[in-house]
Amino acid sequence: HSFAWSKDHAQLLTASDFEIAIHHLTDNRSQELIARLGKPIGDVAWLPGESMVLYTSDGSVFAAERDDRDKRNIFGLSSGHTDLVLLSADETSVQFSTLEAQSFVMWNRPLE
Repeated sequence: HSFAWSKDHAQLLTASDFEIAIHHLTDNRSQELIARLGKPIGDVAWLPGESMVLYTSDGSVFAAERDDRDKRNIFGLSSGHTDLVLLSADETSVQFSTLEAQSFVMWNRPLE
């Protein structure tokens, strides 16, 4: 289980075992379901601007759009790792780490 606050603390991004949701805390909106997956979810984080969220699942890092007018778009950023932890995200990159073969590895992959 993981969570992350929005910048203004009006929204809380949460991950349970198989669902990612946004809880709106300052208005009367209900929970906003971002994704329901068949594999366990690890870590979650906001992308700047809060139009997308990041999450880890099954050794991969994903970015999910919040706009679901047509369908929810989810993009894979990296895969094939174990014990992934999201470190930070900004307008141009996402940093995450993993402990594989007892070594610390960090990627910095530009967002397109």
